[in-house]
Amino acid sequence: MLLRRGGGPPPPPPGGGAGGGGGPAAEELLQSWLGRNVLPRSAVALRLAARAARGAIAQTFGARLWEVEELYLSSLVPTQDATEGIRSFLEKRPPAWRHA
Repeated sequence: MLLRRGGGPPPPPPGGGAGGGGGPAAEELLQSWLGRNVLPRSAVALRLAARAARGAIAQTFGARLWEVEELYLSSLVPTQDATEGIRSFLEKRPPAWRHA
């Protein structure tokens, strides 16, 4: 992979990931990794690599969209939790999940 060569895996995002709290050390690690692995690369090569990656993701997503829709319609919509989610939203209250 272009951005990993010689630099190892990318560091965690600033703030320590989804939970936050990474602080200055995480930010410094990210800046260091970007400086070694991204900034030295050709901007046009990075743009084209990102475009290629987005295209592959979009192609996979489009090919599987019908499967996800079928799963949603046949498995999730008929559940009590789906009904409760919509009802609680409309009634502006927290949902009372039954996990069924």
